[in-house]
Amino acid sequence: MLFEDVPTDDSHGLFDFNAGSEGSISPSDSGSDEDSSDDQDDDIEIPNDMVVVENEIEGDFKYSPTERSFDDLRAASGVGKRRKGKPRGSGPPLSQQVRSLIGDGNQAFVDNDLPEAVRIMQEVIRIEPRAASAWSVLAQCYEDMQQKDRALQLRIMAAHLRHDAEEWDRLAHESRNLGFYQQALYCYRKIYSLDPSNVDALWDRATLAKEIGELRIARQSFLSILKRFPHDLTVLSEIRPILVELGDLTTCTALFQNAFDDYQQRFPSGSGPIAGTPGTESTSAVVLGGGFTMLNLLVLADLYNTLGEYDNAVRVIKSGIRWLQGRGDQRYWNLLEDDREYDPEGFNRVASVAANTIHDSASSLAANVPTAGPSNAAGGIVGTVEIQSGYFPLDVNARHRLAVARIKMGEINEGVVHANIVLQEDVLDYAVLFIEIADAYYERGMWAEAKPVYEILGTDASTSSVYILLQTASCLRMLDELKDAAEIYDSSR
Repeated sequence: MLFEDVPTDDSHGLFDFNAGSEGSISPSDSGSDEDSSDDQDDDIEIPNDMVVVENEIEGDFKYSPTERSFDDLRAASGVGKRRKGKPRGSGPPLSQQVRSLIGDGNQAFVDNDLPEAVRIMQEVIRIEPRAASAWSVLAQCYEDMQQKDRALQLRIMAAHLRHDAEEWDRLAHESRNLGFYQQALYCYRKIYSLDPSNVDALWDRATLAKEIGELRIARQSFLSILKRFPHDLTVLSEIRPILVELGDLTTCTALFQNAFDDYQQRFPSGSGPIAGTPGTESTSAVVLGGGFTMLNLLVLADLYNTLGEYDNAVRVIKSGIRWLQGRGDQRYWNLLEDDREYDPEGFNRVASVAANTIHDSASSLAANVPTAGPSNAAGGIVGTVEIQSGYFPLDVNARHRLAVARIKMGEINEGVVHANIVLQEDVLDYAVLFIEIADAYYERGMWAEAKPVYEILGTDASTSSVYILLQTASCLRMLDELKDAAEIYDSSR
């Protein structure tokens, strides 16, 4: 399975938010809430006027001064705390002294006496740090003095006092535009904590985290979206490379398997109106699998093969392709241990099974079973039934997954049938499939089968590599063709 590297960005904003570490998530935990992994202290480093530490669990804010005008901002330990029985953002009652100072500061700002306005508002904050208007005026002063970074920092301080999700959204976009990505992630989380129904904030947080390489944050955000929009294929396509990079294949497999089961249940005929993105209506166009395409089946099969669950990989390919072909009700093929359902034309074989086992759970004996056997007076088949090859078409990529799974699980004869069909394709178009089949042979100790495949790959510069040459030499050595092996070892140095 291929995974595109996620670019990282070491840019930090005015605040340095520690994302914290998160353990891997089991399938049963895949729907945990966004804030379940974020209930940790976020350290916010403000390099100039103050250091702010928000404690999300306790809801407290503590300010440590670095300038004389902020002598004792630790008195603001109540900032951001949700107080019972009080409207959010209503603020504390202000003393007459504070109200008078705010009026003087506003007048200084109107008179364009910015230094005086800054001095007065700093004094207000020293006396009453929870006075939101003082932070806002102070931010506007710095904005007018072209200190946009400082202004943004102060607006974030004010936002903690107002608890307004829309304001946090504006701050998130401003932080993102200025390149303060960690700060933007923090703002998106505040939006979600204030408005848990805001999926847009979750999406923005997830995509930004993925973009800058904060994969654990991205994973948790996407999982939270999936809790609200289960089995959404757009979200699954976004989270898949993240889970692969984090090595959380179990969660990834469970997500895709659950989606596969859901789409089969919703679209039993193998087609239907495609599901829209989160929060949108489905389109009226009828598409294969309702949007769950063969590519998704291949992803799921790859995950099972990587986990060593080869029987599940075989099951997914056989039943999934059957479903996409509109034959989901032909479950009698599951009675066979081989893959004759997808035999190529001209490949003849039959298998005998008990007639009383080939009954669909929801109907009588399927009328289109390719069988041969004696019938009774009622037209039913008695005794044993010979199920012949189905000759149903199978995409080369799907057949490759069957080949690898069958070879690795020790079903050599079945695997060779599929592998030989795949190896008839042009190596330049399917080099990756050739390599994986050769590797599967090699891992099973089938040196004679692996060697010619490696040799085919080694004949063209575009498909050859040191790895291919060394594997070829290793096969020759295991086959006691030591001279040829030595020549290849020498040439690959």
